[in-house]
Amino acid sequence: MYWWLTTPVLATSALLTSTLAILWLLAPARMRIRILGIAVLAGILLYIPACAVVMGAIDRHRFGYFDYPSVADIPDARWRRFLPDAAREIRIHQHRGGCIPARYRISPADLQQHLDALWSRFGTQAFNARVSATQVATPAELAIFSGLGLPESSSKTGLLRHSGPMKQGGYGATFYADPGSDLVFQEGCSW
Repeated sequence: MYWWLTTPVLATSALLTSTLAILWLLAPARMRIRILGIAVLAGILLYIPACAVVMGAIDRHRFGYFDYPSVADIPDARWRRFLPDAAREIRIHQHRGGCIPARYRISPADLQQHLDALWSRFGTQAFNARVSATQVATPAELAIFSGLGLPESSSKTGLLRHSGPMKQGGYGATFYADPGSDLVFQEGCSW
């Protein structure tokens, strides 16, 4: 759901709670109740601004464009789930949305093997039917990959769309293969 919000909320809660505890312990015994009241009030008033600051600091490190030599080097299991093990030279645009675009290199045979494995694993849970890769992706579909370095040829010849198994909520992956190379673009959503 809002997985991207969980870490900043927990970090802010821990930060404010530990600050409150330190203030209470350092305060003289006769002032502890007053300090506790002021600190709790300040914590309530500052909670959302503190969350925003913590989230901004954390987001700089976990969202953006990231390059990985192989799938094993990707630290987040949600992003590894639909990527083929044989993928190399991977570039991922991680953002708050549940779906992420990725670009990588893989041989057509390895991509087909990966698609077969996905359909055998998740095909019974999918609401969509498996479609052959004869459909050509439109420029509107490819707009999500603009920051990943779409080749010039993709706008002229188009990329072949391979549908992976999708759940009702849109979770799954769609693969766009460049017929003239081993370049694949993928929109994946965690399942």
